[in-house]
Amino acid sequence: MNNAARQTLTDIRTIQRLESYVRCARAELASNPHDELLREFIRINETLIREERERLLSAA
Repeated sequence: MNNAARQTLTDIRTIQRLESYVRCARAELASNPHDELLREFIRINETLIREERERLLSAA
C-alpha cells in the first residue's frame, strides 16, 4: 500500500473518530441543553468533518 493510500485511510479514521465524538456530545447536549461550550464543540467539529470530507473528495 502506498503512502497516499495510507494517509487517506488515516484521514477516514480521523473523520470517523470525530463523528463519534460529535454523536456523544449531542447525546450529552440532550441532557444538558444549556451547555454552550458543548454546543460550540459540536459546531466546530461538524465544520471540521465537513471540510475534511470535502478535501478527501476533491483529492479522489
